[in-house]
Amino acid sequence: MDHDLKLSVGARYSIVSCLYFVPYILLQLPSNLLLRRFGVSNWLAFCVVSWGGVQLAMGFVPSWEYLALCRMLLGALEAGFFPGLVFIITTWYIRHEVQQRLAAFYIFSVVIGGFSAIFAYLLTLLSGQRGIAGWRWIFIVEGALTIALGLTAWFFIPDFPDQNRFLTQEQTELVLSRVEKDRGDSVPDSFTVAKVVRHLSDWKIWVFGLMYFCTTVPAYAISFFVTNILLGMGWSMSAALLLSAPPYIFAAISIMIFAWLSDRYQQRALTIAIQACATIVGCVLTGFCTAPTWKYIVTLGQEVAFPEFWLIHPTTSCLTPSAG
Repeated sequence: MDHDLKLSVGARYSIVSCLYFVPYILLQLPSNLLLRRFGVSNWLAFCVVSWGGVQLAMGFVPSWEYLALCRMLLGALEAGFFPGLVFIITTWYIRHEVQQRLAAFYIFSVVIGGFSAIFAYLLTLLSGQRGIAGWRWIFIVEGALTIALGLTAWFFIPDFPDQNRFLTQEQTELVLSRVEKDRGDSVPDSFTVAKVVRHLSDWKIWVFGLMYFCTTVPAYAISFFVTNILLGMGWSMSAALLLSAPPYIFAAISIMIFAWLSDRYQQRALTIAIQACATIVGCVLTGFCTAPTWKYIVTLGQEVAFPEFWLIHPTTSCLTPSAG
């Protein structure tokens, strides 16, 4: 890909990687506001199928400029998926039940993300088939799979509790009463600009945003550049792709353990603090260790330590004055 699109010229690779986040950041909140208007299953399935189409198209880009454009479209279409799923999950459970559910959801992205490098390596073996380069096959196959899974998911994605179609009236009332008793926001209130302004003026929201920013920087630094980091340690391309997966296995185990502890003892802040400290130590050791093997072991530890997951869910499910 680097050879065909000249990504190593200047900062092209970093530009292509960065442009994704511009629409991704700007459109997350508007996307969540559309969930009720279009329906959860309709909106999330549309997002998945659409970005699958863009990903497939990335396999045919003739230059890095077109790749950058596709990355921006990918960011725009993916913007609503992660916050939308987190939002819908939190509406079904009380606060200290939700962490383990979110952990199960998050593990899929962590593990699949970790093994995507191995899958990508296998797809590169198709290089030359039908005159298509190996890196293009990665986008084509993964894009097609994403479209198929998005279409399938439309039949299974649940809606908000008060709009669900698979529970009886009695079961629905039970779910809503538990949420109402826990945090008093089981029924959505009307949306107004004044409410948005009032909540955005809450300094705690911005502090949580800053915390999430600080934890996401090392997370993306590893996930986006782990192959390049391993190449820099002296491993071959194939070895770097294969070695990028094991850290995520450790991460998956860590996520479930800490999620259970967080729900069981209702200690969010302590969980975040412990993992933040471990991440700081891991980043420092990765930067200053000289032996490649030890650097790799430290990378395993950093994947276990990333605390960003504990900051992704709200304590309430909708904008209400009584929200705790």
